Amino acid sequence: MKTAHARLEDSSTPETENLDKATEAMIAMIIAVETRAHLLIGVDTHTETVTARVIEARAAIQAEVAALAEVAAELRNAYHTDGLDKIRVIRDRETSM
Repeated sequence: MKTAHARLEDSSTPETENLDKATEAMIAMIIAVETRAHLLIGVDTHTETVTARVIEARAAIQAEVAALAEVAAELRNAYHTDGLDKIRVIRDRETSM
């Protein structure tokens, strides 16, 4: 158990160090959806129905994350920004010209 406890204290692991924020968000949402599905199964919900819902939710999450990554890449290329937080500054500069 000491190993498991040590892993919890060290939040940076080689598997997750290089993940971008969109991927981290997608993983967190998938875990949340699948956890919710397991809870529903525990209260006599039909497994097939829950599995279908998880698959649909997972597909929606992946599509949304892919769209976010595409928008972020387009903004980074078009406006030379690294994040969405700078959009307001760019917009304000363009409207004042």
